[in-house]
Amino acid sequence: MRQHNAKTYDDKISKELNIFRNNINVNDLPEAFHYLSNKFLKGELERNIGVSSSNDLAIKYINLVKEGKPETDIKILSLGSGNCDTEINLVADCNFLGKVFCYEINPNMLERGRQKATERGVNNFEFIQADINKIILRDKFDIVLANHSLHHFVELEHIFGEVNESMTESSFFIVNDMIGRNGHMFWDNTLQVCNAIWNIFPKELKYNHQFKKYIKKRIQWDCSSDGFEGIRAQDILPLLDKTFKFKDFAPFFPIITKFVDRDFGHNFDLNNDFHRSLLDMIGYYDNYVLKNKILKPTQLIATMVRKDAEITEYKYMYFKDPKEVYMQDEKRVWDYFDRVKHIF
Repeated sequence: MRQHNAKTYDDKISKELNIFRNNINVNDLPEAFHYLSNKFLKGELERNIGVSSSNDLAIKYINLVKEGKPETDIKILSLGSGNCDTEINLVADCNFLGKVFCYEINPNMLERGRQKATERGVNNFEFIQADINKIILRDKFDIVLANHSLHHFVELEHIFGEVNESMTESSFFIVNDMIGRNGHMFWDNTLQVCNAIWNIFPKELKYNHQFKKYIKKRIQWDCSSDGFEGIRAQDILPLLDKTFKFKDFAPFFPIITKFVDRDFGHNFDLNNDFHRSLLDMIGYYDNYVLKNKILKPTQLIATMVRKDAEITEYKYMYFKDPKEVYMQDEKRVWDYFDRVKHIF
């Protein structure tokens, strides 16, 4: 376990519990985000990984596990399930008959999960209140899910160790999460590139909906300073690589989320041709810096197995080796832009 101040940790837990106490639409994102995801991410996932979303990836492995055992014996573990929307929709989409165990620290979110499961008519769930940082897993699971939860956890080494122990050689660990800089801050080069783009934006696109003010220039802001948002985001990928073996590896979005997340994404009007052209420019630019490995991706969809498990087909997108991402030489950006240091 990592050493941390117990009072600070407890204070942050209390604050996070309050933040999400009444947060019903935790997975809602601006239309601009979905526009770019559908236009630039979906196709890349289909071409390289064979699925169009993390939900489809989970369904693929549920069907694969079903080939080796009765469906009613299959166990799925979800870490940090929140309102359990993803898990309930997954079960409903593929009519899954096995058991789903949702672990979540926030009792209010778990209660919303119970209510939604009842509304959707699914009764194969167990809702378990637990601090994932201290979790002890005593059962074996066929599939482990972590959907945008890992970047809230401090004790990643402990958690990944427990997940590894809960898996068999035929289990799968499926992740959809943030892998950028801690606190969701910019990598230094990404900040400079994003500010160059920011300079051509009209003021109408520079209003921060979270801070409720106009932002003239993008700066570093550590989201983890008073909570757990992105607390160890940059440690997730190297620790996953150390603990598990990747079967599907799809990192993405070096810059897209810096423009279309909840802070600024609501500014874009998809019926506005100019706004849409700027979104397209960001999307094509994002794809360019990924394909040329110029800037680090900040998100990841991946499937992992135990280190001792056999892999018959490895699929990847943009980067074949995870180390290419987290050990990327940031100075490489200067090979692609003339006099970039003098521009910003």
